Amino acid sequence: MKIKNNNNKELQRIDMLSNQLIGLGVILNLFGGVLFSELFFAGSILIGIYLIFTGVFNYCPLKHYFIRRAEKSLILDVIKTH
Repeated sequence: MKIKNNNNKELQRIDMLSNQLIGLGVILNLFGGVLFSELFFAGSILIGIYLIFTGVFNYCPLKHYFIRRAEKSLILDVIKTH
């Protein structure tokens, strides 16, 4: 039971943080042109889009890619050592 409770709390915390990231990204997209000069306008929009994506996909859009790379390197290390 404790594992399930901890899992639920962790998932709720991740959901809350991802919603905050999405909100921050939306705010940067909407007000980026107003808050920053034209030089930083595109940068603020890109940062906003990145924050939205990281919020939607739980912090790392390339998470599965990195996990696969780590697994491959681990397998290669095991093959080399044996």
